[in-house]
Order: sequence, then structure tokens, then C-alpha cells
Amino acid sequence: MVSHPDGLDEVQVFEGHVQLRLPEGGASQVLAAGEAARVKRDRTIEHIPVTMAPMPKTPPRFAQVLEEHFDETAPSAGTFDQHHPLVGQGTWRVAHGNPVIAFSRLEGTDFEAFFKLPESTLRMDTPVLLATMETLEPLHGKFHTAGWAGMSLYQNGRELLFFGDSFGPEPTWSIDVKQDLPVVLPKIPLTGPHTVTLCYHRGTGAVSLHEGTLPLGPAFCQGKLPPGLGFDEIRIGASKGASLALRSLIVRAGESIGDAK
Repeated sequence: MVSHPDGLDEVQVFEGHVQLRLPEGGASQVLAAGEAARVKRDRTIEHIPVTMAPMPKTPPRFAQVLEEHFDETAPSAGTFDQHHPLVGQGTWRVAHGNPVIAFSRLEGTDFEAFFKLPESTLRMDTPVLLATMETLEPLHGKFHTAGWAGMSLYQNGRELLFFGDSFGPEPTWSIDVKQDLPVVLPKIPLTGPHTVTLCYHRGTGAVSLHEGTLPLGPAFCQGKLPPGLGFDEIRIGASKGASLALRSLIVRAGESIGDAK
């Protein structure tokens, strides 16, 4: 609403509907988005063009659940097992293999490392999970193989979602939604080291991959999980013969990503 020095008040609507009602039984109008009106001196309502720019939307809020910058982190006793992240409660558990932090990266071949997520990471008010991997060209081995290399999300010990180089011969970033379904491949392959963000919405089950980090750009690969799933653990790793090299890793949980740019 805008008040002018001449006493003429205006209402301009950008979202939803607004009922404009004058006091003491005066005129009443319902204005929809894209409409505006002015109260004239004779206590009547006059429709006018919208002249103001809409207020910028507040970007969605996200909290960091886990953050690692391996180019800034010194190795702990030369091993990744029991390593404390920069942000996040707990330590990494290496199930097998020997990933190491060296040369400004975490790198490993034929390894699995797990990290417990906080309880209720995804809730009604924070239904979106974002996981960003900044990968590098491995010093030893290859990222794209017939095996797999990337990140998985688990619940109660069961792998529900994977992204990275999925199992199979296709040399591209992809999504594996498990459930005995085929790997979801992008229409245009994305190969080699990239910064890639996975976006999962618990309310809809939609999952997508985006090149880069926030603000998210267009999805280059999209899949679907049953709605309502949550995750209590993540895994990073690579199968025998494959390698994963990470410069950074960030997991966030928060509001609907909406139109955030």
C-alpha cells in the first residue's frame, strides 16, 4: 500500500488477493495479483495500472549439515578414518579402503566412508536436501568406469539414492534411485570432474542434478523417489577399479528451493 501527500491512497497487489474495504460501510473491491486501485477524494475506488516493482522474494534458508574443504584440511594421522569435518557433528567411518587427504584433495580407490546425519535432518519445515560434490581429476585411476564413484544416501542401513558415476558403462554423471530401476541418465552426458549438486525434495520425492552450487541452475538430470523418505547416513566412495577425488563436500537441509537463483 502507498500513501501520497495529497491524501490519495493506493493498493498494488503482486501475489494472491486483497480485499479493499472503505470504513463506515464504504465501497469494497477485491483486487487480484497484477491489479491496483486508488481511493479517490469522493470515497470511491478507482482502478489504476500497477506502477511499483514487486518486492524481492526472500531466498530460501538452508543450514549446513556437513561441510568439508579438503584443500584447507590437514590429514589426521595420515588417514580419513575418524576424521572430524569442518562443519558437522561426528566423524567419518571408513568401512574399507584407504582414502587419504593429500595434495589439496581427498582421494581414494576402492573405498567406502560413511558419515551419520543428524536426526530429523529433513522435516516439514526443512524438506529439501542439497548435496554438493566438487570433484577433481583423480591422481590415480579414473572417475568414469564400468563401476561406480560418488555419493549415496542411506536410511537404516539401506542405500536409497546415489549420484556420481553410476554403475554401468555410460561415462556420465547420473542418478541411481535404486528400487530395481534403471540408472537415470541425462539427455546430454556430463563427463569428467565437475561441481555437481543433488537436490532432493522429501515432500514430492523429486531428485535432480545441477551443475555448480547455489544458486542452482537448470537441472541436467532428474529422477523420482517415493515421497516422504529421509536419510540418516551418507556414503562417499568408489568401487574396485574406480577413483573418487574431492576438493569439497557440502550437505545442506532447508526450505523449498523454489525459484532461488
